Amino acid sequence: MGMSQKMMELNRQLEVVSDRQIDLSMQDADGRLYSRASKMAELGADLHELMRECDLPKAEAELLMRLQQTRSQKRHS
Repeated sequence: MGMSQKMMELNRQLEVVSDRQIDLSMQDADGRLYSRASKMAELGADLHELMRECDLPKAEAELLMRLQQTRSQKRHS
């Protein structure tokens, strides 16, 4: 394998790693968003507040609130 082929392969690998890093950073941002929304629900935020502050669709905000209610009931049982 010549030097130019090695450089092309390294560039290709660098692009793959760069794309993966972008994917991971976006996943991390989503994770932080859901963590924040979960904490807000735990502290008593209402449905519309979760939707507005965390940019969640109504169905996701409702699901998050139901999950939080279930957790809360289990803690008090």
